[in-house]
Amino acid sequence: MLTKNNTISVYETQTFSLLGDKPMKVDDVVDISCSPTESNLAVLKGCVKKQPAKVAFVQIPGMVELRHTDPPDVYDLDCKMYWQSGQEGPRVRMAAREPSGHRFAMMHGGEGDQSVLPDVSFYTMQNLGKVSKLATLKDKQADALFWSPRGKYIVVAGLKGSFSGQFEFFDVDKLETMNKAEHLMATDIAWGPTGRYVATACTISQETEEGFERGFHWVNVVPPFNPPN
Repeated sequence: MLTKNNTISVYETQTFSLLGDKPMKVDDVVDISCSPTESNLAVLKGCVKKQPAKVAFVQIPGMVELRHTDPPDVYDLDCKMYWQSGQEGPRVRMAAREPSGHRFAMMHGGEGDQSVLPDVSFYTMQNLGKVSKLATLKDKQADALFWSPRGKYIVVAGLKGSFSGQFEFFDVDKLETMNKAEHLMATDIAWGPTGRYVATACTISQETEEGFERGFHWVNVVPPFNPPN
């Protein structure tokens, strides 16, 4: 329970006694959220003196901080935190926001061993205070998302494991796949500043008849579309 004087009170459900016999004082708390499966608590702290927000994960009892993160460029907080309902549910693997745009992409589901493929969903925040889902790409051989620096286009990329070297170019305006490309064992990808070219690189050690050598190979991928206006 979060009170107005910035104290957090945790009660034991069977006896309803206050855990630790006293509330915990935490400054600048905006929201708290309990894990549905473990004795952990997420604490969202607001901005202080132009410093960005902070999310801390603490273990109860004892309020031992397990880890914390500072969400970049978050200064004006009007938000809530939500835990996944259970460990069996799909997890968010990564998210990427469109540069100078109103959309973001989210990769979710799948398994860490790549036995189950993740999905990629696109959302828009064009309407103030509302997030709307645009589309979902199912079962992608991918583990990374790369927006064009000029927006509109995104590369759904596979850079690790069995996904390595798979690239899908997606037009988020038209919600359609523009092109697919493959660069075997690629480990890196970068957009050109015009948003028209993509470079992929293989920067791993490869075995040869003479032993091991360092591989470094660039390939320009030119999708069949014109750069954004």
